Parts: sequence; C-alpha cells; structure tokens
Amino acid sequence: MDYIEILRRPDKSRVRIQVSAYADYSDRSLEWSVSVATCAKGKRTWVTHPDYNSWGYRDAKDRDDYKKKAQLKVVTKEEILSAKLKLWEKAKPS
Repeated sequence: MDYIEILRRPDKSRVRIQVSAYADYSDRSLEWSVSVATCAKGKRTWVTHPDYNSWGYRDAKDRDDYKKKAQLKVVTKEEILSAKLKLWEKAKPS
C-alpha cells in the first residue's frame, strides 16, 4: 500500500514523500519504504534523492544509511513520520 504526500516549500518548490508498507505474512512483519523527490519552482520533473548513481553501487547496509542521510537533507523526520501515520490511518480498518 502506498501514500504520496506533496509538500510546498516557501520558495515555491515541491517535495514528494512516497511511503509504502509491505506486509510479510510468513513472519508477520511490516516493512516501510520511503522515497523522496523534489521539483524546483516552475518545473514539472521530479528529482529523486538520492539518485541511483550515488548509492546503487554500495553494499546493503551502507546503501540504507546513505539513502536515509540524503533524504533527511530534503525532509525532516517529522514530515516522514506524518506521511507514515497518514498511510497507517488509510490502511486501518474502520
């Protein structure tokens, strides 16, 4: 299940936070995936942070750490948490 939140910055640029949740039924765990992209003022193209060329060659542990640090340069932990909570509310049975 996915949730996309688009935030507008004071400089008129936009930030897209995409949060995905994956349930693993074999061990009953929930995995989160966060993707961050920016769109400059007056543009239509989104640039992901970090781009694949800067982290694709790293091993798994370094890749996750690098990706999180690069995303936190663009968004705050609170903005990511807010998107996760909105996904959780969307997925919660009524």
